[in-house]
Order: sequence, then structure tokens, then C-alpha cells
Amino acid sequence: MSNKFRIRLAVLSFLLLVVSVAGSPYLALYQMRDAIAREDYDVLNEYIDYDALRENLKGQFTVQVTEEMSRDSKYRKGPLGGGAATLLVATLVGRLVDVFVQPHVIETLLRNGTALDPPRRSRGTVPLQPRIESGYDGMNRFVVAFVRGNRSEDTTRLVLRRQWLFVWKVTSISVDASRLRSRLRSRLRSCRSPRVGRGVSPRRPLPNPAAV
Repeated sequence: MSNKFRIRLAVLSFLLLVVSVAGSPYLALYQMRDAIAREDYDVLNEYIDYDALRENLKGQFTVQVTEEMSRDSKYRKGPLGGGAATLLVATLVGRLVDVFVQPHVIETLLRNGTALDPPRRSRGTVPLQPRIESGYDGMNRFVVAFVRGNRSEDTTRLVLRRQWLFVWKVTSISVDASRLRSRLRSRLRSCRSPRVGRGVSPRRPLPNPAAV
């Protein structure tokens, strides 16, 4: 084997490695979509870091719930102030996180471009499909953005992080804030009764992200 052939073989091997590493998040997304199409949720679960996703959503939802309560004078000045309000925030955030840290939420996001329910449409019209933008955000972070409007808060982002050289897992979802806020307002209005003020949790559970 000549030295020239060895050099070519080494260069070719290096290029194949680079292409494989660079394309690994795209392959992960393809395999996630394929698992969803086959309804193989055991495979889909392998691509989700549930601990990291839980912490990410907990932070997002805490901020959103706290902001909505601060805008509502009935929470600032009413019986749900102080410790009761803190307890209510923790309760709502905990329930929201439990709803969203599920494989079917990733399925809904990859199918419809939103972690919440798809936007309503008139009868007979074609549903609005989001514009999908994806790419690296650093060496070990890959972002898939589902863009539905001109505002950043109308965009849902799915973030994958590199675990090993070729292994990527979902670690965070930035839920479209504008639609999440509207659902939080509805949920908070339902929590204004004296029952909640006495430390009793709201009567109806959250069955899925569309009901948030």
C-alpha cells in the first residue's frame, strides 16, 4: 500500500467522520419522527432527557405563572397573597410540568409545530404550517424552531444537546409564550374561588397540553 493511498484513505476517513458528526442531530430528528410514525414510544423516549426537560420547563412556567399573577390585582391584593400565592405557583407549575414532560408532547410538537393545541382554522381551510428552521447553536446545541408569526413569542423551539459524539437528546422546549399566557389566564381565573384560598387544589386536572 503506497503512502499516497494511505494519505487519501486517512483524509477520506476524516471527512466521513466530520460529516457523520455534523449530521448526527439531523439523523436523531429523523429517527424521532420515524418512531412517532411507527408509534414506537420506547425508541422516542431514548431521545428525551426527561430530567433536563423537567428543569427547563419548571423555570419557564414559574416565570410565566408569576408574571400573570403579578398582573392580576386579585392575586396581588386578594386572599391569595404571600405564602398562599407561592403555594399556588408551585402547584400550577408542578402540574404543568407533569403534563408537558411526556413523549406525546414531543410528538405533538414534531407533527404540528407547537407543544400546545394546533391553531384553530375555519372549516375547509388548510391548517397553517409553521416555517421550520434548524441549525447548530454552538458545538453541542442544536435548535429546531417552529415559526408561526413575526414575533419571537409565537415561535416554539426544540433544543437537542449532544450527550456523546453521535448521541443527541431533547433537553428543552421553549413553549410559544403568547398562547401559553392565554391558557394560564384561564386557569388562574378558575383558581380564584375560596376553595383554592384554603389550600385546596383546583378540581379539574390538566389532561393534556391543549387544556393548559
